[in-house]
Amino acid sequence: MTGPLVSVIVPVHNGARFLAAALDSVAAQDYGSMEIVVVDDGSSDNSAEIAASYRVRLLQQPNRGVAEARNAGVAESSGEFLAFLDQDDLWLERKVSRQVAALEADPTLGFVLTRMDILLEPGTPRPEWLPEQMRWQDSRGTVPSALMVRREAFERVGGFDPGYRLTCDADWLARAKDAGVRWSAVDEILVRYRIHGGNEIYDRDAVLRELLAVVGASLRRQRSVIGTGGA
Repeated sequence: MTGPLVSVIVPVHNGARFLAAALDSVAAQDYGSMEIVVVDDGSSDNSAEIAASYRVRLLQQPNRGVAEARNAGVAESSGEFLAFLDQDDLWLERKVSRQVAALEADPTLGFVLTRMDILLEPGTPRPEWLPEQMRWQDSRGTVPSALMVRREAFERVGGFDPGYRLTCDADWLARAKDAGVRWSAVDEILVRYRIHGGNEIYDRDAVLRELLAVVGASLRRQRSVIGTGGA
């Protein structure tokens, strides 16, 4: 299937363990009009060599964090639509085509999410935030790997904020909401979010601190709009 060009942005930092599987899941998509930009964010393993073995545009930079890696990938891409895939997640084969169809069907939408399931690697301890009974249930994905956004909407909201080490994706979604960007979700599991013990989401206290900062910034933006009589 072909259509508008989709730029797939893959930030990588020491992701050799799972990167090949992630890129294979992009290659297996049933949508043909894609470019893949891998941003190696100062890896000390062979992530760059793995990426270079695929048909991708490989960028390499000193370690600056995932927000700046994603932003660098966007800056070097040219697609009408932007899709993000973390180094340890997987896409199901209809992920790109289903989201493109949703964006084309409604030109007022700025971005589209999908549903996802959680892939807990064998032997990996369950994070405190993941209830046992929800481990294998699907949910609406708000992680970057579930996001496809129009370039125009991304530029309107602005890039990922490197001030958030762990929750720059939550901050971006909050800014998009506060900016009035319309969105939708494909009601289908199209992403597998992998938990493997090395995820930064295990740093529960740091994640909560950043999420509180995200909420506080959002409330300040909303008060500012109300105070100036904005809609």
